Parts: sequence; structure tokens; C-alpha cells
Amino acid sequence: MGEYSIITKGLTKKYGNKRALRNIDIKLHKDEIIGLVGANGSGKTTFFNICSGIDSPTEGEITVFGKNPRKDVDVAEKIVYTNANLPVGEMNRIIDVLDYYNIMYDNFDMDFAMKLVRMFDLSEFAKIKSLSTGMRSVTHFICGIAARCDITIFDEPINGVDVGKRKLINKIIMGDFIEHPRTIFITTHILSEIDNIVSEIMLINEGALVFYKSIDEVREMFFRADGEKAQIDKVFTKEDCCFRQDGEISSFVIGCGSPNGELASKAMKEGIKVSAITPEEACYYSVNSGNNKEVESLWD
Repeated sequence: MGEYSIITKGLTKKYGNKRALRNIDIKLHKDEIIGLVGANGSGKTTFFNICSGIDSPTEGEITVFGKNPRKDVDVAEKIVYTNANLPVGEMNRIIDVLDYYNIMYDNFDMDFAMKLVRMFDLSEFAKIKSLSTGMRSVTHFICGIAARCDITIFDEPINGVDVGKRKLINKIIMGDFIEHPRTIFITTHILSEIDNIVSEIMLINEGALVFYKSIDEVREMFFRADGEKAQIDKVFTKEDCCFRQDGEISSFVIGCGSPNGELASKAMKEGIKVSAITPEEACYYSVNSGNNKEVESLWD
């Protein structure tokens, strides 16, 4: 993984007094499926608006394949960016939108796109204004995956899509990535929807980079430990855990480190139950440490 698709240095974006992105330094690997994770308003869309050349940073630098995405036309042709809210004429038909993408992108595969239209039970003659939120998401997903660009950005591709079609979208992303490797970014605030297909995770919070790691590294960041309060006190210091909740009978902590690591092993020897947590939970605890006092205070 020595090659990079996107490199940023001090990337910052301000809207008035608000900072949407804060001093992001990152080197994103080429030919990976990367999940960009963060809560609503964390800066995910802003980051990719800048990556795709739609917007420019207030401070700092960004290069895409070594070039400025805002100024270099060649870069724009290598990036496709889709979401359900992109400006598409309401009176346009699905086939009109596909024709537009076919003209814009040299690698666009119209035959593949039409196969997907039929697979998702869409009519190519349906007007955009008649589509539900989910069907709009599916339409833009089809456009993005069929464009086969070096960088493919899906901004919330499953927004409004039912569970069955969400699973189908994930299968299509993985299958087409295997057939046509490229850098695929998927933005989401629900990591569990995509953690079976992403190879890396970029987590941002309030515009700042929290971490950029492989999915396997994320799984090794934390573990859960359940036991009696006295047992927990014996094993875990404040520095050993990022979250703790004490109950009348039992307590649990989110311990720092691998569920197979030294601290977890020490906990198990004391009779404490140790279990792995999901990548989504690891992201949550990375930005929501503490002891739950704010929630408990609601009932004081």
C-alpha cells in the first residue's frame, strides 16, 4: 500500500466562523474501499466536495494523484461523486441521467448500468421527480459504479434504501471492485452497514481527523469487559479504559487494546468476561469517551 490517491496537508475549511474541516493531514491509499465515518455534520460531505474539486479549502493543500482537483481538468475526469441530492433536473428521465454520465466519463459502461436498472426494478423512462428517496439513491449509485472512475465517491449511497437493496448494493460494490480495482470511498454515519466490505476506515469528528486505520486495526483498538465492580477496580485504571459504566450489581468498561492482548488476558484471569466490540462501536468510543454521566443526569 505504498501508493496514494489523495494527500492533504493542513486541510481546513471555514464557513464564516465555523470550521467544517480542521487541519487534516492524511495520505489515503490507492485501490482500497475506504469508509469515511462520522456523525451528521462532522465534515464528511465537505471533505469530498474538496476532493472532487467542487469546493476549495480555506487553508492547507490537497492533491489527487499528485494534482490539484480544483484546477486540473484531468483530475476531474478521474473522479465521480454521487449522492441522492445532486442537482439533477426533476423532469429528466433515468435514461437521460445515464446518457449524461456516459458522455462525461470515458469508462462509463452503459450495458452494465442498464443491467443494474433492471436488477433494481427501475424503469429507464421514469422521471426523477417520480422517484422516492431510496430510488434516487439507487439511481445515483448506478451512475457512480458504472462510471468506473479511478476515484469513486458514494456519499450515503444507501440513504432511504430498504434492507434487501442495501445488501445488494454492497455485493455490487465488492464485485465490481474485484473486477475493476479503484479507490472507492463510502461516506456513512452507520458503519455497521458497510463494515463487511470496507478495508480501511477514516473517522472524523467535528471536522478533525480522529484516525485512519485498516478495518483489522480498528477491531483491535478496544474490547468490552463485564464483571463485578470490585473485579473491574482491581484490573482497570482510569487510563486503561475509555468508557465505564457502574451498576448496582455489575459494571462494564471499554478497555484500550486488543481483546486478545495483555490487559484483556489479565481481566479474564480475574473472572471478568471479555468480548470483542464491533468497528462501529470502536468508532463511537473513540469520540465518546467518559462514564455516561451526561445521560444519567437526565433522570436526576
